[in-house]
Amino acid sequence: MRVDDMHSTHTASALMLTAIVVCMAAVVTISSWLPDPTSIHSAKPYVALAVPSFFVLMAVEYAIQQAYGCTTTGRYDFKDTFGSMASGAVQRVIIKMVLAPLIGMGPYIAVYHFGKRHGFHPLLDPTADDADLTDANEASMWRWYASHFMFALVMDFCYYWLHRSSHTTFLWLGHSVHHDSDRYNLSTALRQGILQAGTGFVFYLPLALIIPPRLYLTHAAINTVYQFWVHTTLIRRLGPVEWVFMTPSHHRVHHDRRVHKNFGGVLIVWDKVFGSFLDEDAVLDTRSGADVTSTHRAVDEEKCFFGQRRPMNSVASGLHQLDEPIAHWSHAWSLVQKGRSLAALSALCRGPGWTTAGLRTRRALPETASARRVRLPPTTASFGTQVYVAATAALSAVLTTMLMVDPSPHGKPESMALAATVMLLLLSQANFLDNVFLAWPIEALRAVVTLALWCSGGWAGHTQVSLAICAATIAAPAVLLLDVVLKERPKRE
Repeated sequence: MRVDDMHSTHTASALMLTAIVVCMAAVVTISSWLPDPTSIHSAKPYVALAVPSFFVLMAVEYAIQQAYGCTTTGRYDFKDTFGSMASGAVQRVIIKMVLAPLIGMGPYIAVYHFGKRHGFHPLLDPTADDADLTDANEASMWRWYASHFMFALVMDFCYYWLHRSSHTTFLWLGHSVHHDSDRYNLSTALRQGILQAGTGFVFYLPLALIIPPRLYLTHAAINTVYQFWVHTTLIRRLGPVEWVFMTPSHHRVHHDRRVHKNFGGVLIVWDKVFGSFLDEDAVLDTRSGADVTSTHRAVDEEKCFFGQRRPMNSVASGLHQLDEPIAHWSHAWSLVQKGRSLAALSALCRGPGWTTAGLRTRRALPETASARRVRLPPTTASFGTQVYVAATAALSAVLTTMLMVDPSPHGKPESMALAATVMLLLLSQANFLDNVFLAWPIEALRAVVTLALWCSGGWAGHTQVSLAICAATIAAPAVLLLDVVLKERPKRE
């Protein structure tokens, strides 16, 4: 499928932009209705509130692709999309149930109080002696706007260096899963790494000296939600907006497997200042060896080759997220065996962007399988199995969102039951799509655990959800049996 003329391209882009603006306005409106948390060290769950709009926008993007066409790598693929959603859900469950109780906001709050004891005065600090949150005079309003503008700038500045370091150093091991997919659509934004969630907070600790914890959480959420919409091929170039802000065009370059550049979150100016910017038109066409510079053309195929040079081989790899760490350590060990210990140490410390972040052009793709645009083989799972996987994926999304909005889930039996169910659901469904025999034992285990929790009252406090999960558990054998019957029914000649 292709976009055959510029009129269709502009129409698709305009429709997608309109949908994004409407959904984000809805998120802002809904969040304004919620009361502020009682603790000054917590904030409204903006990311969780945005999750429904993410799925709405994915559906809109798919509908526009069907109506106006899209490039090959922009299309939705059931197997790839499930992998992206599943890895994002796993990350959120791990953050909420493991990282939050172990780390949480503890380091940031510690630096915040350390700074206050040593003469630092965070702006708009609600605990300050002279804080008057009801003062609405003109001077205080200008101070409020100026402070939030500065917060947004320094937050994005820290994100730039976190993101750049996640490509140029060993932090790539935690970030690499976000770049696994050979496709590029809004579902790709959901593909997130677990290890990165446990290390990235270090880059933001200096902000505790000037930004109170609640406002830090607010701006971190805004920065995260903004980055969702740039993962699309429908929106092409945006003119002067691209001079300052990160846009889909800039971020498509970032996901090109040939080079690691354009690391900004909300702003692209950091890349232009620190030499890591590359425009989408500055692409080496590996077929002709010539630079492609025209922007006024119908979109046939993307200039960018998405994914990693190491292809993703399964859906389950996005859940356990061990492929890149294993490959990284295996490469270092092979160097040690050759007697190149210093080279092994260097390989352990560096990421793939170490030598490419400052390049002004892309490297040409080698004449190997990595030159193929889409390398993940499509699923051979039957239609009935795919329907079942889609239904359980939707259930997992609901359960994950419930965990995200729960203010204190860790330690609560029903929340631990939710987390266990999500993990087992996703793992078994990923194995179904990968055609792994273990899918059946894992699904059976999940069914037994789910029913046991329900019978023992482990779902107390989540009555409606428990009924839905039990219904899905009981219906699963019927759905899969029906699928077998349909496959074995003789076809009409």
